[in-house]
Amino acid sequence: MANSNEPQQKKNETDHQSGKKPKQKASASPIRKDPIHLLSLLSLLIAIIAIATAIYVLQVNKQLHQDFDQQKNTMDTRLSKLRTQQSSIQDHLKATGKSLKQAKEEIKERMDNVNQQFKLTMEQQLYENQDWMLLKARYYIELAQINAHWSDNVSTTVALLKQADMILSHINTSEVFNIRQAIAREIAQLKSKPKIDVAGLLSQLDAAQQTVRKLPLALTEKKLTEATNHQNASNETPRTWRKRLQDSVSLLEKLVVIRRHDEDIKPLLSPLYVAVIKETIRLNLQEVQWAVLNNNHQVYQIALNQAIENIKRHFDTSATITSHLIQQLNQLKNINLNQKTININESLPLLNNFIAHKKDTKVNSQTDSRGESSQ
Repeated sequence: MANSNEPQQKKNETDHQSGKKPKQKASASPIRKDPIHLLSLLSLLIAIIAIATAIYVLQVNKQLHQDFDQQKNTMDTRLSKLRTQQSSIQDHLKATGKSLKQAKEEIKERMDNVNQQFKLTMEQQLYENQDWMLLKARYYIELAQINAHWSDNVSTTVALLKQADMILSHINTSEVFNIRQAIAREIAQLKSKPKIDVAGLLSQLDAAQQTVRKLPLALTEKKLTEATNHQNASNETPRTWRKRLQDSVSLLEKLVVIRRHDEDIKPLLSPLYVAVIKETIRLNLQEVQWAVLNNNHQVYQIALNQAIENIKRHFDTSATITSHLIQQLNQLKNINLNQKTININESLPLLNNFIAHKKDTKVNSQTDSRGESSQ
């Protein structure tokens, strides 16, 4: 105890020396510092901390539950909104799909109508083109018929039929094929017809006209020439006594006439009359040419007979040139200009029936299309 009081006394002395009054301490019982007391305090502190922690945890848990509930409510609200939006979107999609389906059906119907109209238009255009071609072919066949009836030019008729066949070759149908077969048969008939060489006949007749100018007369042309020469010589002035003697003899020959009674008496033909006869024969031959060009067999035979008769009557038939000309004209008489006429009457009725049938079909199709469009 003495040792423990010494520091206290030293401190009091120090305080007294420094002039400070010593503080009076409350008389308290000293704190006991035993282990049991410390453990109690520690347990109390731990309990307080645990309670505070529990309270904090409860508060945090409560706050978390509140936040979770709030978030859950928010999510439920959002989900309900999304479901509502989804339902509205589905309804909108259904309505849109229905409208699209209706629009698709309308578009399909319109496309079908457009395709049908386009098809009808193309068919009408095709019909119009084919109708024009058929009418043109009919025109050529009609021209061929007219040419075959009024003319004997087979080549022109065949050319017209070939032109009609070429036009019909662009239409591939069984009816048109039958028409083309009929045209082919008509062309074959025309080609099998005997052809008259008109150019050759005209050339032969022209050569005969040139030959007529060289034909000798039935009376010897020598006598006619001598008489003409004597007549011309009498008009000239004689220059020598020999010429005068010859003129005297010629005068005696004119005075003395020797007649023969064993043959017909034929007068002496003048040059003008001979020229008229030859011109008449040439006119007869030209008439024959006209008959050839106009295919007139009756005039052809009459003109040839007149030409042959005039040649035999006035010209020397024993002469080679005369006999050859008569023989040539007789050969021309054997030609028959009246050949059998080939009638082109098979293809045109078939074509007319086909055109009428197409016209009726076109009218019926237009009526049906109008009825469908009105429905």
